[in-house]
Amino acid sequence: MSRKLPKYSEDSYVHFVTSNTRLRIPFFLEEVPCGILIGDIRFYQEKLGFKTLAWVIMPNHFHALFWWDKEENPHLTISTIMQRIKSHSGKEIYRCLKSLNKFPHGGTSVWQEGFYDFNLYGHEKIEEKIHYIHMNPVRRGLVKQPDDYKWSSYREFLEL
Repeated sequence: MSRKLPKYSEDSYVHFVTSNTRLRIPFFLEEVPCGILIGDIRFYQEKLGFKTLAWVIMPNHFHALFWWDKEENPHLTISTIMQRIKSHSGKEIYRCLKSLNKFPHGGTSVWQEGFYDFNLYGHEKIEEKIHYIHMNPVRRGLVKQPDDYKWSSYREFLEL
């Protein structure tokens, strides 16, 4: 599962991020919210100039590894990336589920406030987190093999 990772320096590291849904509601058991979220990640990746090294959408949270060249994009922050992704995807997921009468609680919030992130240094640590992300659906009992899970970058790794 080795993938060519970008070169990075002390000023340019990989962010491991996790964001949970409000009240840990499993919004991502539905296909449409998963499609909205991955679509927004890809859209903002292009618009803001970062790379997504790995990702997985679980029923009530998602994990991703984001990277960008700090010299080429010095003003970009992980907070900006997450705010854009969560703001737009939250509105679209709410609108979609509400129209299908599948929004499970009062209010309009899809995402829990904030997110968890930390920086990764070194290819060994990055590979460890890529493995963690791709094995998450297996550990949670959603599938038997990581390539059986649709909402993960694992298949992209297999194609490389």
